[in-house]
Amino acid sequence: MTTTTSRPMSDAPTAEPPADPFQLLPKAVYRTVVADLYAYVPPPHLTDPELIAERVHAAIAEIASMCPVNAEEATTAARVVIADAQARECIHDARTLPNDPTPAMKCHAQANHYMRTANAARSLLLRVQAVRRKREAIQATCEQDAWTIRAAEGLLLAADGQATAEPPPPPPEPELPPPATTADDDDRFARYDAAEQYAVMYPRRAAEIRAYGGVPPTATYGPPDAETVQALIASTSPILQQIDQEYAALAPA
Repeated sequence: MTTTTSRPMSDAPTAEPPADPFQLLPKAVYRTVVADLYAYVPPPHLTDPELIAERVHAAIAEIASMCPVNAEEATTAARVVIADAQARECIHDARTLPNDPTPAMKCHAQANHYMRTANAARSLLLRVQAVRRKREAIQATCEQDAWTIRAAEGLLLAADGQATAEPPPPPPEPELPPPATTADDDDRFARYDAAEQYAVMYPRRAAEIRAYGGVPPTATYGPPDAETVQALIASTSPILQQIDQEYAALAPA
């Protein structure tokens, strides 16, 4: 008869790897926004927790409707709803002073100030979003911005003693403009089929479409027509094959 000795079980908690500070940053931004909403949106005279939460949830819905996609846009959108809430509170205070016109007028003036602040913040948000969308339309610029944001976050976290993640990879290489064409180049280009012409004009896009088997869902450029996409995927042209090799060489290991 054989006996087995069981290993004693330990009640010590399993050590978990430290959280990636870069992953915690977005959560910190939105938690701060929500904390500010609870602090400044519900009026001071409101004490019912359900009504307070309802006011905050309405403010969250209003912020979400402004479509913020990063920390700057989220905090600017919060500024809009907080200033608007302060304006409503000033109007409420003015209505409690029907027999005291001078303080009531001051409350109305303060309400107008907060309304102007809310409108200015909303206009600022629209301008910031317009600039972002214009930059996102250029693939190289979008990649450069993403790298810059990551690098800035890493430097700031390091200054706070929190950067335990690896530094970001080197910045993306800018896509070189196509070389100047000559008459011979024009004649040669005219003899290319649709897939080859698209690849000559947009080599990176063509390589991404071929590698993905279609237009990638993360593409920030206008997709070619369906026939060109199918031609790109099916092409065995040496031009397309060379682009595939160059794209694979640039891909991270």
